Amino acid sequence: MAETLYLLLPRDPDVARWLLVDALGNRIGNVQQGSLEDAALQAKGRRLTALVPGEYVSLVRADIPSKSTQKVRQAAPFMLEDRLAEDVESLHFAAAPHVDGGYLVSAASREHMRHWLDRLADAGMQPVQLVPDLSALAPETEATVVALDADRALVRFPDGTGFAAETELALPLLKRRFTDNIFPLKRLVLHAAESATGDFTAALRETGVEILGHTLSDGVLPLLTAGLRAQRPFNLLQGDFQLRSNFQEHWRVWRMAAILLGACLLLGLAQQATSYVRLKRQATALDIQVSQLVSQALPGSNISPGTEQARMQQVLAQLQGGSSAGSLLPLLDALGGGMAANPTVQIIGLNYQGGSLQVQLQASDVGSLDALKAAIAKQNGLSVSLDSVNASGSQVTGRILLSGNPA
Repeated sequence: MAETLYLLLPRDPDVARWLLVDALGNRIGNVQQGSLEDAALQAKGRRLTALVPGEYVSLVRADIPSKSTQKVRQAAPFMLEDRLAEDVESLHFAAAPHVDGGYLVSAASREHMRHWLDRLADAGMQPVQLVPDLSALAPETEATVVALDADRALVRFPDGTGFAAETELALPLLKRRFTDNIFPLKRLVLHAAESATGDFTAALRETGVEILGHTLSDGVLPLLTAGLRAQRPFNLLQGDFQLRSNFQEHWRVWRMAAILLGACLLLGLAQQATSYVRLKRQATALDIQVSQLVSQALPGSNISPGTEQARMQQVLAQLQGGSSAGSLLPLLDALGGGMAANPTVQIIGLNYQGGSLQVQLQASDVGSLDALKAAIAKQNGLSVSLDSVNASGSQVTGRILLSGNPA
């Protein structure tokens, strides 16, 4: 954890005060004072916690039935409207869970919030926490805690509420609370410089309250710093004033564009998925049509989708001479050669089956058929037979059977 600079914002025209603390909570030097620009030089590279005057912040206890701090902030203006003098529309609300249940809710004017942050920004500082100085006092369960800072009094009650005011105004407010028995506790813990305790304690003793005094030798800031580290700080930087990183700022600006881009991507993916399903269905239908056409072209073949190409290649191999029993194209070539030498013979029918070619022929005499058979038989590796010769009038029909693989 980095070192922290605790800055007590000045009340015009007073000077600012600050204290450096290391990561373990140990003080680095004494309390320093000067302008905000002087403090900014010390704040570089360190976490900045700024304490603002509690006179401008109302700190109340609220029992709002919600576990969400955001919802508590949204409900606070309606639940606390009767307890606040200012118009709730002009107020900034912050909330923090209380250790005993419920919430502590603060109300500060938006004008003051902007003023504090603008003063820090003008000096070159950005706080990670903006804390009311009165909430930096660590409360005690059985006592009211008071810290005197020059002519100011910071008051914190056991329930976590409190107020900050000038000492002359704080005294009658405390007297009234003790004498009216609003708080049954009759013990007060007072932190003050030795010179300031006499008049204050004397004014309160008549109420019967027990006063336990602690001397402040270096002002109120070390006490507030220790109180902040002993409890969960009440940070005013919530809601509209929440500290945003560079990423958050960029996201806020580009959020709508990112949402539109995401919607476009989703729409594109949906269109791609729809096109894929549609094309897949069309491909399946085409596969079925191809299988049907191949089955019609090759009767007796058991064709399943996806095997058409292999079956066609197998049939083509057989036609091109891939079978030892004989193939169609070489047999037709041999038949064609014989027919060229015997032009008077006509083919009236062909049938190719089992590697053999059966040819139905018609001629003017039997001799022409025998001559055709002899011409075909001259080719090596070819078996030729002539049968079913039938003479009818001036025409003779017969059948030649060719098989084998001619050379």
